[in-house]
Amino acid sequence: MERDPSRAIENQRRKHPDWPSEWLEGRVRLRWICDGNGWLIRGVSRRILSGDVDELQLFLEMHVRSRFHWYYKNDEEYTEIWELLTALAIDDHVTTKGHLKTATFPLVKSRGGEAARLFNAVHQLLRDPETSIEHLDLHTTKSCATWLCACLEFISALVRRSQNDVEIALNAILTGYRRTPQINLMEKAIAFCAHGLFRLGHLTAPEFVIEPPTEPSLPWDAALYKASKDRQIISHEHFSNLPKWLVSSIVDLKPLPWETRN
Repeated sequence: MERDPSRAIENQRRKHPDWPSEWLEGRVRLRWICDGNGWLIRGVSRRILSGDVDELQLFLEMHVRSRFHWYYKNDEEYTEIWELLTALAIDDHVTTKGHLKTATFPLVKSRGGEAARLFNAVHQLLRDPETSIEHLDLHTTKSCATWLCACLEFISALVRRSQNDVEIALNAILTGYRRTPQINLMEKAIAFCAHGLFRLGHLTAPEFVIEPPTEPSLPWDAALYKASKDRQIISHEHFSNLPKWLVSSIVDLKPLPWETRN
């Protein structure tokens, strides 16, 4: 908040000459807050250094909310799946509902391969937990990363209610995620995709008993899993000197004013 936004505001004013000054400053400061995967990386780093689970959840709540506002579109489709899985991992009902309301479902134009199929499968189960395996496209290719294939295998096992296959798939996600060279070292320190899918199982099949991994080391964060159910840490008190509408867009995920002007 101590950073001078005047130059950035003028740049925004050229793009949006009819916006009020509060919107322009709000957009500038929101962009500074939303720094890609910075909140996630800092949160994981702090988790390893301090062991503070509450702090990690706070950082992850900032991550999923900021990414929600600065999502990337592909052929005019909302295609983000990893932030949804992270929101599920920390039991963030606010962000999960935001994704269900905003996301393009089912994806039609996107050529995301296994990631797009995972997107469709997760959204389908959240919308209709009784979905049968015949109505899901979970096929994989030989070039698919081991951990991503295991994500689709986890959903298949979940829908079929196969205890043994769920455990095998979950272990494959954790093992493959740690070894994959395509993901930043700090981003793969904790497999939030595994946490999210595990929580998805509890949400969509509460009668199906799934035991969490007993391995105490990362990339499964047992303390985060135990602590994060049905709670939200982020609050309006974390933001001073910010317009109320901007705070509400982060804490309550309310639409930004320029998104609702029409």
